[in-house]
Amino acid sequence: MSAFIVSDAHIAALVSFAVHHRITVRQLQGDGYCKSGDIGPDNLGQALVDANYRSVNYRYEEEEAPPVYTHRHTLRSYTAVQILKACGCYDYQACEAPEYSTSWAQDFVDRIRHRAIQTLPGYEGAPWDIPDNVTHTVSRIA
Repeated sequence: MSAFIVSDAHIAALVSFAVHHRITVRQLQGDGYCKSGDIGPDNLGQALVDANYRSVNYRYEEEEAPPVYTHRHTLRSYTAVQILKACGCYDYQACEAPEYSTSWAQDFVDRIRHRAIQTLPGYEGAPWDIPDNVTHTVSRIA
């Protein structure tokens, strides 16, 4: 498996989506992904950059220090599918470090993913459950 450092634009898209959708943050300080209690866009982005660098450094046995991240809100609007793909890409690049699966960064990306799913067309109107007494036609998903 290879890993790379995602672009600042990639981080900005995730952070902007999170800020726009008021995604809450927990344990930002708890696992060292953020240096202060301020959970603004700069620190959210820095935490993601730090986790990405930690992963790449672990994978390639390097010790490259992450740059300081300054958030620049993206003017581009991304679809839910684009955000979901960006979450998948980020997870893949940040998962090399052993602690990632229990980290703040992984939890935050999961929250972004969950919110993006909720914005998909048809999500709100779909039934919450599928009861046994209802007959449905099963179609193949292409």
